[in-house]
Amino acid sequence: MESNSFTQFPYIGELVDSIKSILPIHSIYVLALTETVKETTAFTPPLRTSSEGFAVYTLVLVSLRSFLLNTTQVTEVLLEKMHYKCKVYPITFIIEDVIDRVDEGNNFLTRILNHAPCIYKVDESLSLYSKFSPILHKSMYTEIKAEWKRRNRRAGYLLTTVGNDGIDMNVDPSAQLGLLHYALEQMFLGIVYLFWEFSPVYYPMDHLLHFCGVISELPQRIFSQRQFETKRIFRLLCMGNRQMRTRSCTVIAQGDVDKAYKLCERFHNESILLGSRQLKSLKRLHCTRS
Repeated sequence: MESNSFTQFPYIGELVDSIKSILPIHSIYVLALTETVKETTAFTPPLRTSSEGFAVYTLVLVSLRSFLLNTTQVTEVLLEKMHYKCKVYPITFIIEDVIDRVDEGNNFLTRILNHAPCIYKVDESLSLYSKFSPILHKSMYTEIKAEWKRRNRRAGYLLTTVGNDGIDMNVDPSAQLGLLHYALEQMFLGIVYLFWEFSPVYYPMDHLLHFCGVISELPQRIFSQRQFETKRIFRLLCMGNRQMRTRSCTVIAQGDVDKAYKLCERFHNESILLGSRQLKSLKRLHCTRS
């Protein structure tokens, strides 16, 4: 059952068909959409002017049953099927889990069912749950605040461990990069939970960066994917855990670790300020109504 009322979503028909071809899908919800247009003008023969659109979707995919593809594979397969004109960052659930979690008071899924446009659904199984309201109570605020502090404390500890390595003559750049990977992961997970009340079980680092980029411009400002050097350092951070695990022969330069540390430290400091503002907003929302 495909809606005809969402013509503002580019490539919607082809995208839905592509998702249905690889997943046992029940329903598809649009959490976010970013569109860019690349224009080309040639001033020498052959003269031509062209424009090409590219869409980046953040989708909540509710499946009828479990499937073998992980989130990275879903993104890559859909990118190929859409002929590289549309990229999808999926958040996946099984329909039974959605029903159970909404019944238990999951605010993230409740907000998705309430507010996110549904561009495809097999049936009306989740329609009843779209009438549920998020739970607002001071106990929820206390839980969110505690989780935010836990993530920040872990990130701060890992950063401090790397920062103190300057006095160690036996420092291992690969180990440092691995610690920075986990520090940044904790920061991303903290932001996602603080703003969405969503705890990703397993999502690769570039997906977490994207989710945080939907929430705030802070990740793109510090880890800009349009600047070669910051993009290169971020890719090193993404593979930091594998670098330690596999004892790769790839040589990690201490200078690159220092750059990664400075970026992570800056992101940590600014994310604390971002989190403080959000906590104030959440306190007004949850505590004045309890």
